[in-house]
Amino acid sequence: MALSRQLGVGIIGAGEVAQVVHLPVLSLLSHLYTVHIVCDVSAKLAQHCATKFHVPKATTNPEEVFASSAVNVVFVLTSDEYHETFTIQALQAGKHVCV
Repeated sequence: MALSRQLGVGIIGAGEVAQVVHLPVLSLLSHLYTVHIVCDVSAKLAQHCATKFHVPKATTNPEEVFASSAVNVVFVLTSDEYHETFTIQALQAGKHVCV
């Protein structure tokens, strides 16, 4: 069954896992996914990833990811101790989650 539309993605955590694995793969699968926002505690790192992977928005505020109507699925790519908190917040915002 083919998808009728692309899924909008929000990334929380712009470290090595995001840069080496998830963002390159999502770029290769751009016919299925569009990354709309990338969030990290480091504004510089979030902006670097946004520029490198052509993501329209960079932020340090995860609430912006959860509030975005363009985001269908949130990739939680932070260190382990934040997985639970961000996963619960994303689910409460009605998003699908990849941890």
